[in-house]
Amino acid sequence: MAEPPRFENGFPYPLPGDPEPVFVNAAFMVIAEPRNRKILELLRLKPMTEAELRDFVDLGDFEAGASLHDLMATGLIRPSGDGRGTFYSLDRAGFTRVTNWLATFEL
Repeated sequence: MAEPPRFENGFPYPLPGDPEPVFVNAAFMVIAEPRNRKILELLRLKPMTEAELRDFVDLGDFEAGASLHDLMATGLIRPSGDGRGTFYSLDRAGFTRVTNWLATFEL
């Protein structure tokens, strides 16, 4: 049996059917990484390719790929193709999970 995909820190990616807290915990773990936050901030402006993100965040191929995979695994971004390459954009579903959890704290 193949090993499940893992984040850079060794924790396994959430899988379809996992309970909601697994996705929320993973999202916070991924957002805690400064380069991932920078990627999210850039994608807030417009969809971008991996090459464009590497230029702005000053990442190597491996680091950029790892960050994008981690962000996709938590549902915070999604890829799409248009014939010119793969573009990454924010995914509302992942952010909705996080904001719904935060909303449980009525202050």
